[in-house]
Amino acid sequence: METRYNFEEIWKQRETHLPDRKTIQEKAQFYSKKQLWSSILLILSLLASFGTIVWVWLRFPDLHFMTKSGMLFAVSALILYIFLNFQKIKIINKINPALSNQEYLKQMKILQQKDLYMQTKGISQYYLLLSLGMAFYLFEFAERMSLFWGIFTYTITFSWILFGWFYIRPRKIRNQQKKISQVILSLEKIENEFSG
Repeated sequence: METRYNFEEIWKQRETHLPDRKTIQEKAQFYSKKQLWSSILLILSLLASFGTIVWVWLRFPDLHFMTKSGMLFAVSALILYIFLNFQKIKIINKINPALSNQEYLKQMKILQQKDLYMQTKGISQYYLLLSLGMAFYLFEFAERMSLFWGIFTYTITFSWILFGWFYIRPRKIRNQQKKISQVILSLEKIENEFSG
């Protein structure tokens, strides 16, 4: 006995798992707002650090040349990272819920690329300048310490920097990329469903 299938009926009865566009856009907006506030808070803390370094420079004008060199490296690192965060804020401000799906997706991908650049090349330059700044800055103080305490100070300082570089930074990159990739994947699903 031959079994007959009514493919049209089967097609009509199939469950569709279309992602809810509004939910996904809300998730994308939440991510964007969170990134915006995170960048603003980071800029404020970097500006506070910048202000502290300038205050120390002005308050103690007779600092050693090496100390002032370290402060210049640190200020350069702060200015670089502030600039990168302002660039990120400009991208986030372009993301608007009124945009078409294609434009919204395009802006989220640009944000993802900017984030990736900041977390790899940008932070590498920041860490390099900051490490040089710390090495030079600590020189005057380490010079006044015994050999043991000077080595101890440098060891603790650079151990913390290495911990941040090899443990904290990779975790942050992974988490950040995972979050934005989920948002982009959801937006791409919507785009594919509407275009397909």
